[in-house]
Amino acid sequence: MTNYERGDKPDIGRFVAFDHVRFIVGNAKQAAYWYCSNFGFEPFAYKGLETGSRKVACHAIKQDRIIFVFESALLPGNKELGDHLVQHGDGVKDVCFEVDDVDSILVHAKKAGAQVVQEVTTESDENGTIRYAVLRTYGDTVHTLLERKNYKGMFLPGFKAHPMPKHFFQGLPKVGLNFLDHCVGNQPDLEMENAAGWYEKMLQFHRFWSIDDSMIHTEYSALRSIVVTNWEETIKMPINEPATSGKKAVSQIQEYVDYYGGAGVQHIALNTSDIISSIEALRARGCEFLTIPKSYYDNLRERLKSSPITVREDMDRLQKLHILVDFDDKGYLLQIFSKPCQDRPTLFIEIIQRHNHQGFGAGNFKALFESIEVEQNERGNLFYENIEEGGKRVSGWGRALSVGSTEQSFSPTTYKMTTVTKSPAKKATTTTKKVASHPTYGSMIRKAITELKERGGSSRQAILKYLQTHYNLGTNMPQIKSHFRRSLKRGVTKGELKIVGASFKLTEKAQAKKVAKRVKKATKPKKTTTTKKAAAKPKSPAKKLNKKPKSPTKKPKAKTTKTVAKPKAVKA
Repeated sequence: MTNYERGDKPDIGRFVAFDHVRFIVGNAKQAAYWYCSNFGFEPFAYKGLETGSRKVACHAIKQDRIIFVFESALLPGNKELGDHLVQHGDGVKDVCFEVDDVDSILVHAKKAGAQVVQEVTTESDENGTIRYAVLRTYGDTVHTLLERKNYKGMFLPGFKAHPMPKHFFQGLPKVGLNFLDHCVGNQPDLEMENAAGWYEKMLQFHRFWSIDDSMIHTEYSALRSIVVTNWEETIKMPINEPATSGKKAVSQIQEYVDYYGGAGVQHIALNTSDIISSIEALRARGCEFLTIPKSYYDNLRERLKSSPITVREDMDRLQKLHILVDFDDKGYLLQIFSKPCQDRPTLFIEIIQRHNHQGFGAGNFKALFESIEVEQNERGNLFYENIEEGGKRVSGWGRALSVGSTEQSFSPTTYKMTTVTKSPAKKATTTTKKVASHPTYGSMIRKAITELKERGGSSRQAILKYLQTHYNLGTNMPQIKSHFRRSLKRGVTKGELKIVGASFKLTEKAQAKKVAKRVKKATKPKKTTTTKKAAAKPKSPAKKLNKKPKSPTKKPKAKTTKTVAKPKAVKA
């Protein structure tokens, strides 16, 4: 685990805080109602047909300083929202940051190479003016940079007070969530460094905390994580990527990437000042959380005996509610994780309380992973393949997982592969096409890096672009990217490639092997042909001594002389 220094303060505009999180969903009204009833939000602001919005409906809900906005299309044919829903299901599209000078931040981001979705735009109503720009970050996720210092309205221009009555929600137990603590983004394998680098280059964020798979792993899966933050450290964005472990199961990070269809927001952490009261209220409202085994709390009690810190909360109540505890010599944090908030195993919510501890629960990751693995097992997703065909289950192996009284066995019976008659044909055709159309991905990647000749190494995007330009990879982009990522990872594992920042370079070992192979290929054929001919010359003349004098000079008579002359020669 690594902590980082803040560094020099950027001379560009200041990032104030998280402003709001915007979701794209199939039915904004229903989604808003669900989060209100389950997580303690209340209806806040609305934009739709009644307010003059003809294309989209937006329902904003609020709890203290936390604002979620749910957006859905009003008419068929809305390509942006429709494509997002088909690819990702319900999920986060926009993590909006409040800034004090959108112009200067955008100028710097553009110079650094950021993809600008929307240039600086001004919107006004009777309450004032906002100015904002939109940048694309990982996957299809964007960041709106919102300057609202000249706006006095309740939320944003175009929004009115929400018409939904609040009295129903006010009758439910109060949850008491205060603000958005951090927002976590999951990346495909080997893309974490690139994503973290984006925030450093484009927004002048700095690294706050990181951890690798040597610390965060179970028997089945692992992850790596980097946390980036603004200079004021009011906006924290952890970036995760999957890593393989002993059993090579499907990591929870990889499961997210597969079902979300790429990189995206995995979970949102909401802060509370009284986690016990908050979780009791959330459970009473119907919220479901992950189950933590009794052994975790037995071990925790033992570790706390030798710690200088004292946990103020009642440990028995924490155990009953399945709240996790992480600590160091200075303080501790309490956290708990909900089950997925939609049918796809993608987005979930974390509730966190901090006591002089600015970490992210590294000491709890193993227990958390094991708990999630039980959930994955129940979904049939701890071991699977061919996500394009629905993620077929494959035969599991290893110990049984148990959490509390729940036990799930990773046996071939549990993970019996479902037989689909069309599957073998599809596999056969795809493999034959790949073999016929291009070399292996490993060979193509090494060729690309060699040909690109970039001193600092070649970025993932540059290598993939080279492959698409020079080889016939087909049209199935999810499959292409999957093979590409695995081959990059395999190259790093084998020592053929090394990661330099967000780029890849050939190792000296790989280059030396290439040179050696070229020399062997150049010399071997010449040596083998000469030795073969030299070996063949003494044998062939010995066999053809009787045939050679007759066959070249007397071809027409060779037929008669062969049948008559040979026996005479033998008799003599």
